Amino acid sequence: MKRSDFRRVIFPPRCPSCDEVLSPDEKTFCADCMKLVHRVSGNYCVRCGRQLTKELEVMCEDCSRKQHMFSEGRSLYVYDGPMREAMYRFKYSGRRSYADSFARDAKELWGSWFDGMDFDVIAPIPMYAGKRRRRGFDQADVFARALSEETGIPYAHVLDRVKKTQPMKGLTPEERRKNLKNAFQAGDFVVKSKRVLLCDDIYTTGSTMDAAAERLREAGAADVCGIFICTGE
Repeated sequence: MKRSDFRRVIFPPRCPSCDEVLSPDEKTFCADCMKLVHRVSGNYCVRCGRQLTKELEVMCEDCSRKQHMFSEGRSLYVYDGPMREAMYRFKYSGRRSYADSFARDAKELWGSWFDGMDFDVIAPIPMYAGKRRRRGFDQADVFARALSEETGIPYAHVLDRVKKTQPMKGLTPEERRKNLKNAFQAGDFVVKSKRVLLCDDIYTTGSTMDAAAERLREAGAADVCGIFICTGE
């Protein structure tokens, strides 16, 4: 029995959308909320995983304009409607158990991608230590551990966030780049020649992902990709 299955016995899982206890046959979201949650499917950006609305698009407007430091990314949900509340509770109300639901959906949505990419390690994009102490946990780390358990890809701490950065909202692309300059350093885990899957909660412009991926590539990583719980429209 996986630890997540054991936790479901001791602590009944809750729907990330409405926070009600799931019935035994509901695995991730309750039946009512599942109809409202917008899971990424069909046509999505081949670079960042953002949901695309035009049938013939292969890349979102943002990715078509910039060169990212990561090879590919995948997202689980569009950050709208019920997922806004879900992410708020996950990050600020201590609903760490939601990570198990997110990991299950990740396996269902992108299991073949995980297998095909042959990742050596799953790791979180870490938050700054002071912020983590105030919050009590790092949501990206919780998600990374749950996804490691679900997929069997080893978890490791490969990065430290050594710089206290400003909130990214409202910053220009150049300001974001400067804000994240030297924000990360490689951890003790050796990433040389490894294929790394980085986990984060919400993907917006990719600036944080780029900064983290660049540092890992400098440390010798063979490839860096990303998996995100949510992405903007």
